[in-house]
Amino acid sequence: VEVSSFSQVEMINSRGLYQVGSFGRDDNKSQSGLTTDDCVKLVIVAEGNETAGSGKVYRLSDLLDLQSKLMLISGRGDQNRNEVDAFVEVLDLAITLANVYIKIRKAGHDKYLSWKREFRCAKGSGSRYRHTLDVESRSRGLQRLLDELNRDVEELTNALLRWQEQVEHFRSRHYYLNYFTTPQLLILREQLGRLVCNGRYRLPGEVFALLGAVNSDCSLSVVTRVLSSSCGSSYQLTDTATTTWSSSVESVPFHSSPLYSESDIRHITDMGFPADAAVAALRASNGDLNAAVVLCLERGLTIDRADSEQDRDFAVALSLSMAHEADAPLHPLRVVDPLLSDETSYLSLDTLGRILQELASSIRRLPERSFLSDQFCLGEPNLLVIPHNEIILGILSLYMRDSQLSLPSAQEVLMCSSNTSLEEVSLFWRRALRDPDHRRLFCLAIADSLSYEVSRKSWEEFYRLIQNRENVSPGTSYKLVVICSTENEDKSYMVDALDPYRRANIPLPSVAEARSYLRQKFQRLSALENSLGASPTPAASLDFENSSVRVVRSRRAGDGKSFFIERIAERLSCIPQNRFASSLVLGQVDQPLHIVVPLHDQVVNTDTVLETLRPLSPSPDVSLARLIHIDVLPSVSEGLDTFLFALLVLGQVSNSEGYVWRNLPNDLYVVELTTPLQHDRQRRLRFAAVSQGMSSKGQTRIPFVDFLPSVGCSSPAEAQDFLASGTIPRIGDPDMDEREFRNSNFQRAFQYLDLFKTGKNLDSFTFNARNVDGNHLACLQTLRSNCGIRDPSWAEIKHFVNFLSSQLRDCENNDFCRPEAYGEDLPGFKAFVLKLMIRMSRDFATRSLDSQEEIELGLSELFELRRRWEHSPHPYLFFNEDRHSVTFIEVQITRDGRLVDPRSGQVLEEIMSRDLSTALHTQGFRLQENYDNWSKDRKLLELCKVMGVENVCDPDETYELTMDNVKKILAIQMRFRCGIPVIIMGETGCGKTRLIRYMCALQSNFTGAKNMLLMKVHGGITR
Repeated sequence: VEVSSFSQVEMINSRGLYQVGSFGRDDNKSQSGLTTDDCVKLVIVAEGNETAGSGKVYRLSDLLDLQSKLMLISGRGDQNRNEVDAFVEVLDLAITLANVYIKIRKAGHDKYLSWKREFRCAKGSGSRYRHTLDVESRSRGLQRLLDELNRDVEELTNALLRWQEQVEHFRSRHYYLNYFTTPQLLILREQLGRLVCNGRYRLPGEVFALLGAVNSDCSLSVVTRVLSSSCGSSYQLTDTATTTWSSSVESVPFHSSPLYSESDIRHITDMGFPADAAVAALRASNGDLNAAVVLCLERGLTIDRADSEQDRDFAVALSLSMAHEADAPLHPLRVVDPLLSDETSYLSLDTLGRILQELASSIRRLPERSFLSDQFCLGEPNLLVIPHNEIILGILSLYMRDSQLSLPSAQEVLMCSSNTSLEEVSLFWRRALRDPDHRRLFCLAIADSLSYEVSRKSWEEFYRLIQNRENVSPGTSYKLVVICSTENEDKSYMVDALDPYRRANIPLPSVAEARSYLRQKFQRLSALENSLGASPTPAASLDFENSSVRVVRSRRAGDGKSFFIERIAERLSCIPQNRFASSLVLGQVDQPLHIVVPLHDQVVNTDTVLETLRPLSPSPDVSLARLIHIDVLPSVSEGLDTFLFALLVLGQVSNSEGYVWRNLPNDLYVVELTTPLQHDRQRRLRFAAVSQGMSSKGQTRIPFVDFLPSVGCSSPAEAQDFLASGTIPRIGDPDMDEREFRNSNFQRAFQYLDLFKTGKNLDSFTFNARNVDGNHLACLQTLRSNCGIRDPSWAEIKHFVNFLSSQLRDCENNDFCRPEAYGEDLPGFKAFVLKLMIRMSRDFATRSLDSQEEIELGLSELFELRRRWEHSPHPYLFFNEDRHSVTFIEVQITRDGRLVDPRSGQVLEEIMSRDLSTALHTQGFRLQENYDNWSKDRKLLELCKVMGVENVCDPDETYELTMDNVKKILAIQMRFRCGIPVIIMGETGCGKTRLIRYMCALQSNFTGAKNMLLMKVHGGITR
């Protein structure tokens, strides 16, 4: 190790090339995740080559590991010590340089985003280290290198300080810059800079999500107009669309303009718009077909209200003409340098500040929020210390007093956590202190969760800001409340610092009052009310209360939550603007109307959530009504309340890169939540206590989802009780679905079981899909009484029905089972088949292992049928794919018609009459066969018959195909056919993968088809 380490050091000192900074990295990579290991590497350069080649590469971690080894090794002489000292000194400066680079990059200095410094470790003759040089020459070369690196560090440090002063200056000068963190400012400066350089550049949806914090009605035309008006003479428009529009509709020949073609006009007219409107839109968009279609869709609402075809054409052209005159549509922009930052295409901070100010001034002035002046003091921070489980009620109580005003925004409320950064708190202070006219109320919530360092520095920043009059708006009557929890007040720096400003606790609303307030705020116009106005129809019109937020809950999985949500999603395409958008081809990523956001981790990670949502940020040019389905697993235990409060109440969530997902008014948010029974009982007790005004100190917190409009999915047993009692369910409560009831699978299973229950002859019965028998109550009673589970979920009933219906359909299509085939020779044969199918369906639709969750609830008696596979008989009857034969597996029937367990001889059921048993034996059916004695060839033959494999061939002669494996392969195969998920469990090496591989190889029948994808998930993997 010693010899190897010294050899590496000598090679690094003589031929090492350091690279510090951005080497081949995306310049817009997350600033928060940048480390020195990302910014430092060393390449061994080949002799005679001055640039990095294909030599060995050392990451910073490798260099630090080498340094650690050297510190543990005693040197063998002055030469080795000099080599080690030189290596360590250069490495230390490289790390220092990287640290300063990371700081200036995180500070958002665009000039240094792609900065890189390369230097050789040796400074000598020809800028290469020569071993023939004397010690003094080597020392001078090393010193020159160290001096250069120190100058680089000083230069970067000074640039960082100058940049921080500049950012401080412009944040003080332009209030709305304080709405955005450094990464967000960088995104805006880059994207708007691109638009300034190229007027045809299409801003991504993420930019409008950010700008929505300043102007919620921000669109591309608004941004373009603001760029022109706010930048004055520094900004010019090159208007290539010089044609003046007429307010009257005149016939325009297709060849009248070189900006568009006849096919462009035909494309728009095929969507239902008049030709004159198509021409007008193409002129307004400078010949851009996609922009023209968007423009037509934006103004499409005036078309529907026109009384005649002539009025319709006139309305379209006139609407588009007004849009052109008022909104200054997309034109190429010619740039003059003062708009942009030096040496880059990023907007300068000053320019961006003016743009944001102009955007904010284009919306109406916000009403003033009321303030409890008798309990709080204007112009001072006001500290409230309340129990943690009441913090959400405390926040809402501040804003519920103005019931006519909107919900608080993310700019007014900052929900703190241990991950909240100093910059976020500092920007919050600036927004509160410099709020124009002090009309808004600002709340810093859960401030006690801030880390000690952030708490201390943020308080120092607050004190510095209030000492500087430039950072406080005139009048110093800002409205600021800080909320901390009583649980942490003794160990929180923020509570200690704000103790002189502590106020008496304010009366809190009850949970019921908070729910009523939020329900009112989440309501949108109904589809009918909205059709009378000009606004797009929101997805909330699909909710039974027109609410834009809905929690769908049940006490266990499989009770219909996802199904209920899918039914809502199916109706999204009926919303008018979604119909328009579905025919729009913009060459962009397809925008789904139903977006599923899974929350599976124990702690909600907004970075992971934004990975799903960020690519789906819509352009404001096309207004979609979407359903955002938040699927919360029971494993989620932290961060859900903060996430949902930020998204649904404050209106936005952001990730570490600065990107934002904004809650748009047309979207419907549905939260799917499973609440285990014992948790549900505890929640009801807590809700009752708080609703009655009882003290909640020491109680478990009330989840925020309990404040949201919710609907509970009833189980089949509960639905049956409702139907039997004649009680009308509450509007919106999911019940048995009418379409599922009429579905052929449900009807086939129900009709067969109903006939069997009443003793009707099944031999002459054939199912007709057009006939719908019975009602919801009769269907539920029949299915529940036959599925074998006392309290099944909807998913278990559906699995039972799908398998039973599939087998009955195969029975009907099998030539052997047709009444004309066996006539009166096999009386009651179909009833025997149905009995065996019911037993098989129970086996296939029931989990094989006990549910630990429900055992803990004391409901283990429900699982008498959920036995382990090896300890249970599995009599199977399969109708083969050839449609004229059947296969019996482990079916043992005595002469008197009793089904018995082949191993124990225990009687399982009176499966058929003695006459039928005798007739089947007469026909050659071997119903008392010992299946364990089957040869491998016989097992393969029966497997292939059931699986529909024509050529019987053993894919693996070394595999021991036991009867148990045959049954498992058939069980997996039949579950797949019916859409029933399968999980195979067992110890490592027990044969799980081998069994699946053999089944797939058998099914592919040596065709080379790849029907097995193997993804190895080992123990310890959590995500």
